[in-house]
Amino acid sequence: MDKEQYRTDEYDKWAEFRTANQPDQNKKKKKRKKGIIICLVIIAAFAAGLGIFAAAGSDPSEPGYNLNTEHFAQINITGTIDNSGSSAIYETSSYDQEWLLGMIESTAKEPMNRGIILYLDTPGGSVYATDEVYLALLDYKEKTGNPIYAVMGPTCASGGYYISCAADKIYANRNTMTGSIGVTLGTYVDISGLLEKFDIETTTITAGDNKAMGSYFDPMTEEQIAIYQSIVDESYAQFTGIVAQGRGLDIETVKKLADGRLYTSDQAKDAGLIDEVMNYDDSLLAIQKETGLEGCPVYIYEYAPDTSIYHFLFSMADAMTKNESNDSDLAAALKMAEGNSLKPYYLAQ
Repeated sequence: MDKEQYRTDEYDKWAEFRTANQPDQNKKKKKRKKGIIICLVIIAAFAAGLGIFAAAGSDPSEPGYNLNTEHFAQINITGTIDNSGSSAIYETSSYDQEWLLGMIESTAKEPMNRGIILYLDTPGGSVYATDEVYLALLDYKEKTGNPIYAVMGPTCASGGYYISCAADKIYANRNTMTGSIGVTLGTYVDISGLLEKFDIETTTITAGDNKAMGSYFDPMTEEQIAIYQSIVDESYAQFTGIVAQGRGLDIETVKKLADGRLYTSDQAKDAGLIDEVMNYDDSLLAIQKETGLEGCPVYIYEYAPDTSIYHFLFSMADAMTKNESNDSDLAAALKMAEGNSLKPYYLAQ
């Protein structure tokens, strides 16, 4: 046997051995992963036992806030409005729907509260979540008889502007961007042409002609486009109606303004969408003066995501678990494509 043939034979043997033992190596890696996950969970539980984490969000009874005297509650609404609660293992979002609704409800129960000041810095978000907040604010006004004021931060657009329409008066900084009165379902992606190019066939089994509409795998029919358009139109009618009611404008005027564009604060004031252009501190002074409560304290409440070690460790364990069960890039891509649905948003684009 010549040297070249010997090397080839030895390489083949090595390749066979490597292939035969690869599954065992993968098992060992998975076992190591599981061990790390268990360790992380144990450490997180130990941290929890020691109390090495802080509760998320502001509490109405926190030190320094004397709720037995007259006061305003400033509730900060920041980030994208969505339906999420505080149940996520690890979160960094500055918005929490559950906390916000609870804050509005608890403020309504405070006998010495004299009004809510909404500080809004948000591009908007979910139609459902936005309307929930709006209705909760109307309920607050009905139960207490107290006013609501909106003070806009850098951005108060779309769903953010929708919520501000619950206010008796709206203030904005001279550099605020607001408006964006409109609705979007997002962008529909059709990859059927790409699948055809690579000779990939898909089969979707449904009962109902439009059950799978919006799927990545099939182009939309004219009927399906019309169905989605009807959803957008209904949400748009709701939005413009609320603006007309909240701002005392006729609906046709609002529809001319509601083409989805952003407005500067001066443009918004000229159009009747806001009341005053002034900075944050001057807005608070104006509110206190208007209500005859000059010097009345303003207690600020804002949601703070829990970024403790406890939550961080659990997030790592959760991410590793998900990664372990989804090693295939193809599987990840298919999972992303599964159950695709378009949802209406009051969100600045």
